[in-house]
Amino acid sequence: MKKNEAGQSMIEFIFTFAFTVSIIFLFAAQGYNLVTGYLVHYATYMSSRSYLTADSMGSNIQDPSEQSAKDTYARYKLDLLDIPGEPQFRSFTQDRTQSANGLFVGTTVQYEKPFSYINLIGGGTTVKYLSESFLGKEPSRMSCWNRTCFAITGSEQSCGGGSEANSLNITVDDNGC
Repeated sequence: MKKNEAGQSMIEFIFTFAFTVSIIFLFAAQGYNLVTGYLVHYATYMSSRSYLTADSMGSNIQDPSEQSAKDTYARYKLDLLDIPGEPQFRSFTQDRTQSANGLFVGTTVQYEKPFSYINLIGGGTTVKYLSESFLGKEPSRMSCWNRTCFAITGSEQSCGGGSEANSLNITVDDNGC
């Protein structure tokens, strides 16, 4: 008795081809998520750096500029990659408790992306991503200038910019504070 197996290889080819294409799309989606994640991490880091180093010559050591950090983050055009929103600004102490006078300042970004664009693989679930960058805080330039002036003159009043400070010939140099 002869069996009719016509079309068997065509069906095997279709199943194998569909599986192979699904795996290729899965790896392409994962690669896309990976590249997007690296770009978000870099934008978060640069935003955090801008937040930390922006200085408007204020006398307050807590003088980071949120607007400068938001502008830096916006330069990376992450909305084209469906990454919504702006960075959130945070400050932490050394034991990771949130504080306004924290030792570390930085930005965080949270967003969601689908695990895979194929519902058969991953089930259409979304993955929550978090990017954060915290850097050690530096004093503002005005605070550094006041410390240097105080070290030279020994008086906080002579560093205020009044007539006493103008009568002194003091060269304030960066002492690495």
